[in-house]
Amino acid sequence: MKKRTLGLIIAGVAAASMVGTGFAAWVITANATAEETGQFAVDVVENKGIEIDAEFGSNEGTINFFGPTSANTGWLTVTGDTREKLDTDLTIGFTYTDSTAEDFNIKFTFEGSDEYAAALAANYIVAPVLTVGETTITSGTAVALNSIDSTGSITLNIEFGWGAVFGSKNPYEFYNTFKYGDKVNQEANAAPVKDDNGTTDIQTVAETDLTGLHALNNATFKIIIEVTPKSAA
Repeated sequence: MKKRTLGLIIAGVAAASMVGTGFAAWVITANATAEETGQFAVDVVENKGIEIDAEFGSNEGTINFFGPTSANTGWLTVTGDTREKLDTDLTIGFTYTDSTAEDFNIKFTFEGSDEYAAALAANYIVAPVLTVGETTITSGTAVALNSIDSTGSITLNIEFGWGAVFGSKNPYEFYNTFKYGDKVNQEANAAPVKDDNGTTDIQTVAETDLTGLHALNNATFKIIIEVTPKSAA
């Protein structure tokens, strides 16, 4: 009896042990999965556009460095019907597409031909002043479009002037302040100055400088208009 009982005990322990070993040795790890659904977010594409139409005024952008309206007295006179016209207007219209003036900056750039540059360097003329209403525009510098446009149309005024060689006056007015035959001295690119001991007479100086000014005849200039979107804040 004792042997059988022991056998049963051993068998029971072995069985229990095998069952325990089976759970301890075989560890099955299952994969864990989960799903979440996302979505793409894309900005709406908006067409914020602008069109520009520009046209010079009645004198079609022509600048006349001529004598004044009344120029028939004195030793230097002016013939012909054309008279001084030193400014011109450029009318610019804007057509907005789903946009306003607040969306844009605008830049005006003045460029002149070689003949213009030579006349400027010689002080026969001065560079133009650009204005829109009471606002002075600096060539090549952008400004906020809505600072000068509230109606969809602006007028850019372009005004030139006489240079230092002519005392910053119309040559007719300047030279007739001298008497015919007055002796003068003149430094380079400067107005003549009366000098009784001068080596040149005023009429010779006038002829030389007015001939130099004439090289500006049929020269050209242009206004470049650039409108760009304002940078995003």
